[in-house]
Amino acid sequence: MQKRFFSWIINHPAIVIVLSLCVVLAASLGASKLRYIGDYEVYFSPENPQLSAYELMEEVYGANDNIAMLVVPDEGSIFTSNVIIAIRDLTANAWNIPYSTRVDSIINYQHTHAEEDDLIVEDLVSNAPSFGKEELRRIEQIAANEPLLINKLVAKDGQATVVNVTIDLPGEDALSEEPEVAAAVRQLAAEFEANNPGVKVHLSGITMLNTAFLEAAINDNVSLVPQMFVLVMLIIAAIFRTVSGTLSILIIAIASIATTMGLAGWAGFFLTGASSSAPIMILTLVVADCVHILTTLAFNMREGANKKGALLDSLQLNFKPIMLTSVTTAVGFLSMNFSDSPPFQDLGNMVATGMLLAFAFSITLFPALISLLPLRVAQQQHKTKDPMRTLANFVIEKRRILLPAMSLVIIGLSRQCSAI
Repeated sequence: MQKRFFSWIINHPAIVIVLSLCVVLAASLGASKLRYIGDYEVYFSPENPQLSAYELMEEVYGANDNIAMLVVPDEGSIFTSNVIIAIRDLTANAWNIPYSTRVDSIINYQHTHAEEDDLIVEDLVSNAPSFGKEELRRIEQIAANEPLLINKLVAKDGQATVVNVTIDLPGEDALSEEPEVAAAVRQLAAEFEANNPGVKVHLSGITMLNTAFLEAAINDNVSLVPQMFVLVMLIIAAIFRTVSGTLSILIIAIASIATTMGLAGWAGFFLTGASSSAPIMILTLVVADCVHILTTLAFNMREGANKKGALLDSLQLNFKPIMLTSVTTAVGFLSMNFSDSPPFQDLGNMVATGMLLAFAFSITLFPALISLLPLRVAQQQHKTKDPMRTLANFVIEKRRILLPAMSLVIIGLSRQCSAI
């Protein structure tokens, strides 16, 4: 049965390729439904008690999303006329950030002081065009002795201060709202630094953190995945020295990843910093499956077998090991569903699906492509010493010595790791 199945695939490669492409295209259409989410709250399940408590606090006291702009002069304290005026301008301009509802800084801190029988509440820093030494000293002394300012909005040594902007996002489209805020903040920071040489602005806060998650996920898929593809294919091409074999593995990798991501989209998954790494993991597993088949195929052809016979023998020989590896790997990734974090559950499900798809494509589409594409392997003219066969024979002959010896080495290294 197994031999007949593989024989049919090898003898009808065009049908297998067309059917496989139909499956890949139909599934990959779901990738258009995938969207990135950078909100840190998605890393907690709805039943998480800490998240529930946090959401309850937000219902009572309002949202806590914010942008923290840390202002740091290159030299000296913030309590100089130029820096105070620059912070005042930054505080005023921060109100123009989209969805901002409140801006807190040393400038607009509501300082209370008494004048005879009256209590005066006013901004700590006035709108004066410049500040003398006495006024700067007064501001510094108040800031240094005010618990609501020191180590909260102003550093204890006076060398940094924070302009904190409270953000209230509508929550209608997180994919566009947070990047809009981040872009406005970065532009504001760039303009501030250009207008105030010698003063730096460092950005932080919940909104910037969410944006960083989002940007990291997108940048990885835009740059890291293609780089990984190129590196892996170059290594395979250098080892096997076959264009058709390398191209076939590339096609299987693309098909497995595209189908997996498409099925994830149809299933309603979303991408996060964790789950967006699934393509790289799937690529690694695809290569492992295909390389086993290609290695045995090349070995058989070097021994004088024709391509079809060598491919059939390779498929029969590697079917069970590849299936066992694929299934156990998929089960391992499915165990991530025990995690309390939904993005890691999604990652496990996506990689497990990709692993099974890689197995299916490696025993159907891969041999069909190899059958159709030209593949030349130089036959071995005379027996040469195979270092891998020598190593294998050594391991088999010395197994009774190697097993306990290597066990002791592993235990010893494990103890060293635990000590670290």
